[in-house]
Amino acid sequence: MQMKRRFNFLWTALLLFAATGSVWADAPNEWDYKFIGGTPFLNYQIIQPVDATHAGEVKVIGGTTATPPVSLITDYGTADYENVVIPSTVTNNGYIYKVTAIAGDAFQTATNLVSVEIPGSVKEIENWIAYKGAFSGLSSLKAVKFNEGLEGIGEAAFWNTSLTDVTIPASVTEIAISAFSGVPIKTLTFVQGSKLKTINTFAFYAASLTNLVLPEGLDSIGEKAFAVTAVGNATLRTLVIPTSVKRLNQTAANASFLNNTAKLVDVTVPARWASSASTATNNKTFAFAVSSNETLRNLTITGANTGAGSIPSGAFWDYASGYASTLPATLKTLTIKEGVTEIRDSAFKSLPGITDITFPASLVKVGGNAFIISSLENITFTKGAKQVDLGWGAFNNSDGTPASKLKTVNLNGAVEKIGREAFSYTLIESIDLTGVKEVKSGAFNRSNLQGVLTIPASMTNISGAAFRSLKGVVFDYVIIEGQQTAIDTSVMGSSAFNRFRETLGTFGDPGNNWGKSGIGKSRWLRQGSSSIS
Repeated sequence: MQMKRRFNFLWTALLLFAATGSVWADAPNEWDYKFIGGTPFLNYQIIQPVDATHAGEVKVIGGTTATPPVSLITDYGTADYENVVIPSTVTNNGYIYKVTAIAGDAFQTATNLVSVEIPGSVKEIENWIAYKGAFSGLSSLKAVKFNEGLEGIGEAAFWNTSLTDVTIPASVTEIAISAFSGVPIKTLTFVQGSKLKTINTFAFYAASLTNLVLPEGLDSIGEKAFAVTAVGNATLRTLVIPTSVKRLNQTAANASFLNNTAKLVDVTVPARWASSASTATNNKTFAFAVSSNETLRNLTITGANTGAGSIPSGAFWDYASGYASTLPATLKTLTIKEGVTEIRDSAFKSLPGITDITFPASLVKVGGNAFIISSLENITFTKGAKQVDLGWGAFNNSDGTPASKLKTVNLNGAVEKIGREAFSYTLIESIDLTGVKEVKSGAFNRSNLQGVLTIPASMTNISGAAFRSLKGVVFDYVIIEGQQTAIDTSVMGSSAFNRFRETLGTFGDPGNNWGKSGIGKSRWLRQGSSSIS
């Protein structure tokens, strides 16, 4: 009897050992263990087992292989998989796992898939496997719902699907290469508060967007990210690039991320990217792709919170065609927003369709020949702005053609220095110089100034020929806070007012005898004076 009991004990122990060994070998709570679960059934792989310090995690995988203890689903192409809602958790053998990822080829067999909802528990749709993305090539897929929590959308994840409306959650930080390439998206929305930093190459290639407003905080846009296959396929009309963008990856051969989007109407671009060419041979950069649109009507240039608020020299020139403007005659509105601090030399050169420009309070400098604009009629500087320095020929029309129409200039006390020939050959009839300290040579040469021109007490220097060849101007003297001062020899340059015409005895010379030789240096220019002594 005792022998029998001992035998039974040993047999039981052997069975338990065998059972324990089997469970361990195929343990349902181990790394990489695969199982079927959820409704509808999906294949899962453990990427974090449940233990004392970790909650369990799994990712959705495809079913191309059979793995013990059960065979995985090899075909998601049945009616059960037309509308799939991926669960946020799944249970297996009593263990609860959070669904945190979708494998790169997870739904390759779901040929009937029409819609899919991805829970907020999923942080990543992984990069493609063997050139196949998680949902790539599924032409039946027409709708996807992402939830807050998703951080990365992998390579070719939705390549060549049939999505038309896509909303990117605020939690997404990166959209990988070709993630939505070949997808006919008509509406692309970025949820407010977006954390998106990177949109990679070809991410939305060949989309059918009409409006594209990219979120503030975006750092990098890849080559051809929003390009289309041909100009004839262009649908984009409105484009807003945030000031946060620091990198536009592009090459001379492949143009910009907007290649072939030739029907843009409204464009907002940061000052740092308002450039059409960086070299004499490369005219394929971002602004060229924008400005060469013959439908462009409104261009807004924004400043940067980080201080990169300068519009580059020659920003809208096409070097390849002899330095001509790349901005079309269709452009009717140019808006320069707060944050832009400098407009460098020849930035615009020629804007044939622009009539009015208002400069922001942040502006401190306008470079030489920045605006030689045949249609420009009115310019306004914001009252209370920092003191602006106007460069050589900033607004002039020195070629003498009748193209200049500039008639109204509102400095609003914001301009400190008026550079050489800044307003020469313009049609300006009056100018309020309040706050101006310096007027350089030829600044108003052959302009159309008329009536009373007040020289403010702030003036410290008027260079030679500053007001050369004016007609019918009466010079007065300004009284500021009841104080009278005078402009003496040290302030006024030689021949500052020379070659006056039709002065009508303003300075006590009815015969205009000095009109040809000029006033020269004058010791005093006094208020109400009938002569200069």
